[in-house]
Amino acid sequence: MLRERVKSRESVMSPLLDSSLIIPTKITGNKKYNFKLVICGDYLQLYKFNKDKLKKDINLEKDKEKNIDINYLFKEANYSRKEDKKIIEYKNIMRSKFQLQRLVKSNENVFKTFITLTFKENIKDIKYANKKFDIWRTKIKSTKKDFLYVCVPEFQKRGAIHYHLLTNLDIKENPNLIIPQNNKKNQYDVKYWSYGFTSVFAMQDINVVGYISKYMTKDIDNRLWGHRRYLSSRDLIQPIETYLDLDNDLDFVYLLEKISETNITYKNQYLDYFGDTIDFIEYKNNV
Repeated sequence: MLRERVKSRESVMSPLLDSSLIIPTKITGNKKYNFKLVICGDYLQLYKFNKDKLKKDINLEKDKEKNIDINYLFKEANYSRKEDKKIIEYKNIMRSKFQLQRLVKSNENVFKTFITLTFKENIKDIKYANKKFDIWRTKIKSTKKDFLYVCVPEFQKRGAIHYHLLTNLDIKENPNLIIPQNNKKNQYDVKYWSYGFTSVFAMQDINVVGYISKYMTKDIDNRLWGHRRYLSSRDLIQPIETYLDLDNDLDFVYLLEKISETNITYKNQYLDYFGDTIDFIEYKNNV
């Protein structure tokens, strides 16, 4: 889509422009934009809006998307559930899923193991369970200072809570934390989880991004209402959102440079709350 536009724009762009120096400018006040770019490590997610939009107080280093969708709040379907305060709204579920997927994509090369933590007892209190998880996390971090993870809590059929994690613990490099299970070949436990059972699997031959998309972003349980839908370490690389106006040559060249060494991995088309079309393309660096 964008590459097809390059030749038509070359006559407009200044031949003296050094593209290595170009970044979208930080602007206070209103800025028109028609594209949103989310940088997730080697992945680039591009949203094309068919109608120009306005963004206040653009900050390219931090996501400040706090706008309230008035149209959504006043949809008739929400009146009937306004008194039911313990249902996670669909838009919040989708936001959590996208945030988790982007976080994993930003740190794709970090994660080495998939770990499951379960309780022996039928623990259903998410607040209590999270405290036990935090105790375990603190003990792991006391041994491995650079411990990195994303964690998704889930409820088993019996109602008990368990945790699924992607971590930077390595089976070979961290034998003090990952230990072989008794009398079982190539099956491992993780230390310090004294509340039940654990399992550890290497992510060596598994597509991390595909795994998170299919397994760790299933339907979010309403029992997580009022609690974090996923947990993560602070030192992970965070996705970066930028808003671009491709009628502006600086923004156009910046985006063109970003996608010049990439391949398209996925594309689709969506409708926003107002029925306007949004084109989505995901790229991945091929270098």
